[in-house]
Amino acid sequence: MKKSYVALLRGINVGGQKKIKMADLRVLLEELGLEEVRTYIQSGNIIFKSTTANCTTLEAQIAKRIYEVYAFEVAVLVIGKKAFEDIRENNSLLSK
Repeated sequence: MKKSYVALLRGINVGGQKKIKMADLRVLLEELGLEEVRTYIQSGNIIFKSTTANCTTLEAQIAKRIYEVYAFEVAVLVIGKKAFEDIRENNSLLSK
């Protein structure tokens, strides 16, 4: 069964360093078998679906593939949709 995830890539496209075009990133993630991949501007924030149920596995796969293609390391955080929504709903810093 496919689950929805949010991936946050740290430090890409900031100050001209670690540049990755979002169109290229979408293709890269689709090559990993991720589906319905969508990115948000040049931020490195990604929404996708996968049959893989382990966020740590997804983080490692994405980070490894970025390193293989771009030869730089990127910290990747993958959060399930439900966990992401819980964080957003329970964050006292965000106005409701």
